[in-house]
Amino acid sequence: MNRSSEPLKPIIIGVAGPSGAGKSIACKRLVQEFPGVMRLKFDDFFCDEVDVDRHPLGFANWDNPSSIKWEWLQTALATLKTGLPVIIPNYERSLNKMVGTKCIQPTPIILLDGYQVLYDPGVRDYLDFALYFDLPEDLQIDRRIARQPNVDRGYLYHVMIPAARAFLYPTKKYATHMVNATLEPDAVYQSARSHFVSLFDTIEGVRSQTTSVITR
Repeated sequence: MNRSSEPLKPIIIGVAGPSGAGKSIACKRLVQEFPGVMRLKFDDFFCDEVDVDRHPLGFANWDNPSSIKWEWLQTALATLKTGLPVIIPNYERSLNKMVGTKCIQPTPIILLDGYQVLYDPGVRDYLDFALYFDLPEDLQIDRRIARQPNVDRGYLYHVMIPAARAFLYPTKKYATHMVNATLEPDAVYQSARSHFVSLFDTIEGVRSQTTSVITR
């Protein structure tokens, strides 16, 4: 088979870390700066709110891993890894439910962007690298309130932070690169960008596949 006709086999990079750490902003900027990079949103794989477990205090527990459609995410990553397009949920956050599906095409580099992308072993199996945006709890809370002034403080203290301690922080050990998210937004991005570019020096043959994608 002619090599040019072989399906593209993307590099998948997990981008994990707590709320307010700047993951999504960094991913969006990387997509804008580098052709051939796409962002796959972890949030698209949320369950509908009616199917999300309730916290004892009555909150829908969005920070529990049970709120994610892990099998669908695993299947999507497996398909993309072979270079084929895939159907994924089209999730509307304002309605807290799936409103249909959408087809996405693989690109040379895929950024899987979401707070708990390193939690599930089946998902980690498809990640070539992982960035973890590290942020202390006081800044997590401050930034969440700044972004969502009407957020219930009880949710932050009794759901978000305990869930991070139980399910998120232990996954730091799976990250290949750490980003200090306490920095100013542009410095956070530059740190993530530096890691992103440096990744390609560690894979044999990747640079030739992505020469039109990565420019220093």
